[in-house]
Amino acid sequence: MARRKDSLPSGSSEKDYRINTALSRGLAILKAFGPDNRPIGNAAIAERVSLPKATVSRLTFTLTELGYLNYDDDIGRYSLGPAVLTLGYDVMAQMEIRDIARPYMQELADYADASVYLGAPNGTEFIYVEACRTPGSMAIRLGVGSRIPIHCTGMGRAYLAALPDGAREALIGLAREFDNTDPESAQRWTDWLLMELWSRGFRVVPINEDDDL
Repeated sequence: MARRKDSLPSGSSEKDYRINTALSRGLAILKAFGPDNRPIGNAAIAERVSLPKATVSRLTFTLTELGYLNYDDDIGRYSLGPAVLTLGYDVMAQMEIRDIARPYMQELADYADASVYLGAPNGTEFIYVEACRTPGSMAIRLGVGSRIPIHCTGMGRAYLAALPDGAREALIGLAREFDNTDPESAQRWTDWLLMELWSRGFRVVPINEDDDL
């Protein structure tokens, strides 16, 4: 199983001594749970975050005591706790772009009879922060909080196409390092997307690091 895509690989020269290892590991455990919040045990968590089971056990116990995880004694597994919601909703409440974009997204969803999503980049993934649908849209309905890979999704490829060359190459390199798929697929698809946009007369406005997403 691939490692978490928003963390640095072990032994990476890019690690910073200012990073608190225990905190980063605790956050990695919270990210190990999927959007469905299906209960999982310490062994499965340890595999997903590439940490020893003993380390995971201490961290899950701490997170449970703090309310970020719930523990089910009957099945011996964990699920996300209510304290996680306070973090997520505080962030969502500060995203004014959701309120601005929602009516336009719904208008497009009604026109196309499809699902329309707004996402924010996080490492080599996008996190959905808003979703607008119609009753006739496809049955596969990802919700707010769902994560999708950048390098092989329409939203992600559009984002890659809008990045400056250096930032795009760095992000594709990170995806190549953490993903088990064809290492050249992200570059090929991004090149294809750029050509497609240009051939149809669209102009890609590069995203600057100082821009508010």
